[in-house]
Amino acid sequence: MAERVVPFILASLLHAFEWRLPDGMSAEELDVSEKFTTANVLTVPLKAVPILASMFHVDHN
Repeated sequence: MAERVVPFILASLLHAFEWRLPDGMSAEELDVSEKFTTANVLTVPLKAVPILASMFHVDHN
């Protein structure tokens, strides 16, 4: 059962946020070069800033 529920929960969490690059960084500045090891990984780890999606924002006024 967890094999079905965990991906659904993860997808729901990812969908609930708008993802942006930090400090106004543009997509052109993003370094996507890879290190070749047992598993290919990015040389510079990806940092993303989660912002609560507007459809989930509740206005209490």
